[in-house]
Amino acid sequence: MSLSKHLLRLFTGISKVWPLAISLCASSWNNLLAFLSWQPIKAAAALAKDEIPGAAPEKKPQGRPNVIRYIGLPEASRIPDTVPYGTIYYPQKGTYAGFGMTAHIELAPEGHVVKTPKTNPYNLQAQERNMADMRTEAAVYGRIGHNCPYIPKMVAWDPKTCCLSLEYLENGALAEYMEENALEIEAALRRRWALQATRGLRALHAVGIIHGDLTPRNVLLGADNNVRVADFAGSCIDGASYKICAGERYIIPGWSFNKKPEPADDIFLLGGLIYFIMTSKEPHHDLESAFDVAKQYNAGVFPDVAGLDCGAVIQGCWKGSLGSADEVLVQLLRVFGTDEDPLSDIIA
Repeated sequence: MSLSKHLLRLFTGISKVWPLAISLCASSWNNLLAFLSWQPIKAAAALAKDEIPGAAPEKKPQGRPNVIRYIGLPEASRIPDTVPYGTIYYPQKGTYAGFGMTAHIELAPEGHVVKTPKTNPYNLQAQERNMADMRTEAAVYGRIGHNCPYIPKMVAWDPKTCCLSLEYLENGALAEYMEENALEIEAALRRRWALQATRGLRALHAVGIIHGDLTPRNVLLGADNNVRVADFAGSCIDGASYKICAGERYIIPGWSFNKKPEPADDIFLLGGLIYFIMTSKEPHHDLESAFDVAKQYNAGVFPDVAGLDCGAVIQGCWKGSLGSADEVLVQLLRVFGTDEDPLSDIIA
């Protein structure tokens, strides 16, 4: 083979790989930010023991800290005179209710969830991004309104502080619940959740919203065993650009931050979500490497759905033959044979 043909094959291979590499880097960056930002809320008693007023101030290093440590202070508590470099105190509004990349998530005494954007005096641009994400989320809830049973209800929104109060869903993220209770979940309940997640996505698309990160960690389960689609900080409203990347086991083939958001992107994610709901396993769970998962998706190789009643529907989401949430819903109802969603008679 001539040198020119060798070079042509080389550049052709590179052109196929670089979008995959960018997608994986974006996903890894999201995960890294989450890891570096996370710190559990510290109890007030432990805080009082650790912080010694009047202690000699630390010599602060130059530049931004490598790790940010957030410590919640009970209401009316005073910030210690000495604040270690990289530590940020914030006023608690309740007890810890979950981890958020851009916000503290707490259960207020009144019984609702409060999401407070994370401050960051070391990086004011990051702080503003956190507040912008909360504005986006509030805008989504405002656009959906209070009549959709498949989206959590917004309780309150403070545009000044960008604090968002939401309906509390007691069983938390579907991802964690299913991992802990996989063997106890009946088939009828799985069918219900698949229908409800699809109807939640349909409601978003009906008002011009692309979720962009429709994965099991962003679907919440209430005490009534009904699910709601949630977490819209990274969503795209009316064609706005992507700000986040979905998890590597759900990522859209050829995805990049420059890709124009469209409903078909969410439909692909919905296929992975329904697969998880029906199997309690993430797509391509047998592959350890995120790079290998993305390679499979980009090559059009998807997980085996043999034995699943809705396997063809899942494949339709992944392969693009189902182009809307309405089409997915019709096919799910056809293969299930019955509508086991108790919320379906409520106007969505």
